[in-house]
Amino acid sequence: MATSAPETEPGQSQLYHCLAFGWLCGGIIEHASGKKFQEVLEEAFIYPLNIEGELYIGIPAGVESRLATLSVHRDDLSKLSQLSNRTDLPSTFQVDSIL
Repeated sequence: MATSAPETEPGQSQLYHCLAFGWLCGGIIEHASGKKFQEVLEEAFIYPLNIEGELYIGIPAGVESRLATLSVHRDDLSKLSQLSNRTDLPSTFQVDSIL
């Protein structure tokens, strides 16, 4: 991530990427607090809301059976193929980056 080039000119557009956003936020939180991101989540949200075992970073042992399987519907795949010629979209929206 540190060596990645911005998709747009800084200050021109705001982009969000589902894979990178969490790493950025987690890194900032860990650096600022001196704690692991999971610890901050536990102290700020999990324990006060009494939701132990419902929110965590990573996959702890024993919860695999509760995980959802993510899949792409065939209709969505055909929509994705229409994006392949859209050079105006950021590289993260290109079909090769998604599939």
